[in-house]
Amino acid sequence: MRKEYCLTNKDKLFFEKELTDSINDAAFCPGDTVVVCKSCNAIMHKDCWVENGSLCGICEGRELRNIDHKFIEAYAPVKTRRSAYKKAPAEADHSAGNVPSSGQDHLKLDAKAIKTFFIVLLALMAVICIACYAAATGGNQPLQASEDVIQISETTTQEATIAVKTLTVTQPQSKALTIDPAFVGEDIYVDEESAKRFSGYISESRQTNEYTFTTPRSGRYNFAIEDMMATASARMRVYDSKDNRVIDTYDDSAYAELSGNATYRIVITHADGESSFNLVIGQQKKTIDISNSSAIYDQVSYANQKNVYTFTPQISGRYRFDITEANANLDFRFMMWNDKEENLVNTYEDGFYQVLEAGQTYEIQIRQSDGLGSYCLRVGHQKASTEITGVTVLNDSIEYTDQKNVYFLTAPVSGRYRLEIKETNANNAYRLMAWDHLENNILNTYKSGAYLDLKQGETYEIQVRHDEGLDKYTLNIGYPKAEQDISDYERVYDAVSFVNQINYYKYIPTRSGSYTFSLSEYDAGCEFRLVILDDYDYELSDTFSGAATVDLIAGTAYSVIIYQDTGVGSYMLSIE
Repeated sequence: MRKEYCLTNKDKLFFEKELTDSINDAAFCPGDTVVVCKSCNAIMHKDCWVENGSLCGICEGRELRNIDHKFIEAYAPVKTRRSAYKKAPAEADHSAGNVPSSGQDHLKLDAKAIKTFFIVLLALMAVICIACYAAATGGNQPLQASEDVIQISETTTQEATIAVKTLTVTQPQSKALTIDPAFVGEDIYVDEESAKRFSGYISESRQTNEYTFTTPRSGRYNFAIEDMMATASARMRVYDSKDNRVIDTYDDSAYAELSGNATYRIVITHADGESSFNLVIGQQKKTIDISNSSAIYDQVSYANQKNVYTFTPQISGRYRFDITEANANLDFRFMMWNDKEENLVNTYEDGFYQVLEAGQTYEIQIRQSDGLGSYCLRVGHQKASTEITGVTVLNDSIEYTDQKNVYFLTAPVSGRYRLEIKETNANNAYRLMAWDHLENNILNTYKSGAYLDLKQGETYEIQVRHDEGLDKYTLNIGYPKAEQDISDYERVYDAVSFVNQINYYKYIPTRSGSYTFSLSEYDAGCEFRLVILDDYDYELSDTFSGAATVDLIAGTAYSVIIYQDTGVGSYMLSIE
């Protein structure tokens, strides 16, 4: 059986020049079948070989070269042969003795027709003989070298370029968000409430002085005997409308919680000596609603005074209350109650914070402890919680002590996220905290940066809390990328953009064997950890060298993991 071959790259040795038939000097054309003499490497049309009695027209050799080239279909003639294809038979050089030299075209055509007829006839006889012989021998005879031929086809002779399949991983886009400062409400200035004054005189002959007083409102009232000589003393009693005694003292002053719009009787009785005096009644001020204020200017003007404020927050969260701009000799007592009259705060400190519920009304009291004078009560309002999913650069600020800024992030993909506070004064300090959807605290650090392993679709609460300093800050959020399937690629271009970043890849080989994964084209200041796991998460390789060679099984899914170690930037992952 005849074996035919398409012209391959290896056959270019025979076709680097405009070759012609070694016997009749005829040009080779697409579709021609050629043979090569084993003895002298002469190239000729197969028809010439057959017509010459299966002998080489040059050396009369009887054997053809055994052609054993790899079959390549996509091969075209080299450029130098194209002119030979265009030559007409009449334009060929007829110097070979086997080609008729007559110039009459009709004789050429007749001779050619007769020649073609005999060639076809001989070919049919050869086929019949071969078929009969094959039937007689069972078709098991080995192929003869003389039956090996080359089939010329019109294919390219250019070297096939093997394309390297490359994947460039898309990096997350930057998205910035700037949050307004905490709420700053109107300033409130509270007028001083005038004290009620009564004058009198005590002596042995005039032992009793009696007065009546109607309270403008409920609250704390202070009764003080002033301007009395040191050698004299008196007893002070206060009675309500039912003649119940609410105060009975020999001291110079005393206070009591009185009902509003009620009349009380005050009796001053001589105890010792003789002197004139003044009875001064410090009155309870009106209760002030400070819900929409951030600065309240007020004062204490008598002993045991208490100033009362109500506060109804619009946002649940942490609120800060501080006394500022007060004289050094002033001391106060801070107290707070909720709407269930539960005492939440009781402190002598100048400030405190309290977590409050939106919509509830709280009562705040500032009570005089020592000294008299003015002060400013400052309120730090909780900011509204902010949804920051997708935000990579968050600009915010801390305006008061103990402030906390609250954010919510729903993880778009599972993986490792990075939180890092940047662009802030070196003297400032913050506390980073986070909770999962089950309210488990998963982060609590005073460091400027930390990473979190989050699950896709779950919502997390993130807080930046004040520790030191009041200033603006920038919170950078690094997002992981979804796992990339790199099974069809030999080059992968990717990058790490934040500390502790991890990039995940899936690789399914098409053949079993040895594979090398290597990292290159990254900055000198960068280092990476390369880990390869099998489908049971068994570690096949863990290296910082930038390259790993492992044996893989076709059709098995492997995990290729790149950890950021030092520096950030791009890299190329090669698979060979």
